[in-house]
Amino acid sequence: DSTGLGIKLVETGGKSYFENVTFKNINNEQGSLMLYGAPAKLEFCSWVGAAGIACNIFRSNVEFTSAVFHEYGTAVKASFANVSVQAVITKCGNGVMSEFAVVEVNDSRIEVTRIGVQAEKNANVIVEESTISATQIGVESGSGSEITVRNSTIKSAELGLKCVDGGIGFSGGKLKLNDCSMQGVKVDYNLD
Repeated sequence: DSTGLGIKLVETGGKSYFENVTFKNINNEQGSLMLYGAPAKLEFCSWVGAAGIACNIFRSNVEFTSAVFHEYGTAVKASFANVSVQAVITKCGNGVMSEFAVVEVNDSRIEVTRIGVQAEKNANVIVEESTISATQIGVESGSGSEITVRNSTIKSAELGLKCVDGGIGFSGGKLKLNDCSMQGVKVDYNLD
């Protein structure tokens, strides 16, 4: 596709499969790949070089295996979705963002991002067997969200962990850590 608009799948009624697909220089605010009510499995796919969202997922079950995200504004954004991510994410503004979603980040490497993994609102996120490095914020849990980090490392970050207060009438974020390490982190945690 030379239009630069990317791919948008809406209410597909079945699972879509992408294998060895490269999305390059597609700068679309809705995402170079936008999935709305469209379950998908993506294997060995890569996203390279754009300011927008690489993969925007809404009301979909999506699985990434051996994915690569490089130089994007946001690698994965999940809303009202169930997502599994196994990826290498480098030089992106944000790694994995979620709201009202269930997200698993397994066996992944997230480097040089503003925020490695973020649960904005009412998300449940598990980060396992992963390394998050060279970020401003390693992991951030927001209003009503919970992030569990297991057998993972956060290193060379400005701020390792952040929990955000939900404000009046909302619960704050929660973090659960199990067998994790932080190396070269300027500030271990911040509770807003």
